[in-house]
Amino acid sequence: MEPQVIQSKIEVDKSWMVKEVPYNPEKSEFEKKLESSSLNPDQLLELEQKEDQEEENKSEEQKMKEFKKMFIDKIKVIALFKCKHHPFSNPSTFQASEKLRVQDKMSKILKNYTSDEIDEEFNTIVRTILEDAKTDYSTLPIMRS
Repeated sequence: MEPQVIQSKIEVDKSWMVKEVPYNPEKSEFEKKLESSSLNPDQLLELEQKEDQEEENKSEEQKMKEFKKMFIDKIKVIALFKCKHHPFSNPSTFQASEKLRVQDKMSKILKNYTSDEIDEEFNTIVRTILEDAKTDYSTLPIMRS
C-alpha cells in the first residue's frame, strides 16, 4: 500500500500586513527636536580636540594623582579577591575586622609586589570575571567620564 499524498490549500490572511509605508518628506516634531539637540560632525571634532588639549594641559601633579588612584584601585581589587570578596565591592561597607583584613592584605601587596606583577594580577582577575559565564554584567561598575 502506497502512502497517499494529501494536498490542500491553506489560505493565509495577509490583511494585517502593511502594503506600503508612506514616505513623508516633512520631519516630525520629534525628529526636529532630536536634530536640534544633536551635534554635527564638525562640532564633535572640535569637542574632541578640546578634550585632548585639556588632557595635555593637565599638570604633572594631576597626572600623578590619577595614576596613584588607579594604582591603589588595582591593589584594592587584588586584595579583595584574595580575601574571598567580590573584587569590585566597597570595603567601607564591611565590618571593621574585615576592613582591617583587606587593608592589611593591601599593604602586603604594596610591599611585596612589583608594579608589573600588580598590573598582571589585576588584569588576570578582571579577565576571569568578564569571561565567566555566570557573571551578571549589570552588577559591574561602569566608569563614566
